[in-house]
Amino acid sequence: MLRLGVTAAMVFVTGIAFSRPASGDEAPVFNRHGNSLQAQLSTGTTHLDAHDVTFSDLAKDEAPPLQRSSFVSVCVELPTRTICGNAVLSADQFQVSGNLKTAFLRADVPAQDCSRIAPYACSDSTLHVNLTWRGTEPLSFGRFHNKLFGGACHINEVGRSAGRQAEVLGSITDGTTVFVTGVAENFAGISRSTWQGTGRGIEDCL
Repeated sequence: MLRLGVTAAMVFVTGIAFSRPASGDEAPVFNRHGNSLQAQLSTGTTHLDAHDVTFSDLAKDEAPPLQRSSFVSVCVELPTRTICGNAVLSADQFQVSGNLKTAFLRADVPAQDCSRIAPYACSDSTLHVNLTWRGTEPLSFGRFHNKLFGGACHINEVGRSAGRQAEVLGSITDGTTVFVTGVAENFAGISRSTWQGTGRGIEDCL
């Protein structure tokens, strides 16, 4: 069963929130606030994670939300080959409804098709993603508080999350083989998180 929450979102958020280098006693080195929307699916062979994140850096006197990042990672693992790729998404390619009842993703994702048996080799491919999520369960809510203190690192992150399980309609294909033709609700979901991170540190803190 897919565990809904903000695990994947937090990995991304932490990665973008704490990357400015420290300089002496400058504090805070970062002061970022943001929101993340996420749609996921995971089957025995196919894994997909799509994010839409808006965030602002208050340490730079930026008005929130100022910056936006939207992307998808997808991987199809077959007995003889693996096809994996990533893509940056535009606003009309990935959307999530405010109440997390629906989401859709329409994108052609550049990928590498790599053999898992000798002779090992990779070739360029494209995964065509056309998916719609429909929430099937009530919303679940959570909070998180992450701290990292020690050495050159002083990081404090707090946030709230919400999510629901979903069924998925549509397909993922490389133009020849259809890898996904719908996913049961136990293996897919829609979530959001709101977070703020402050502190100082260096990229090695991560």
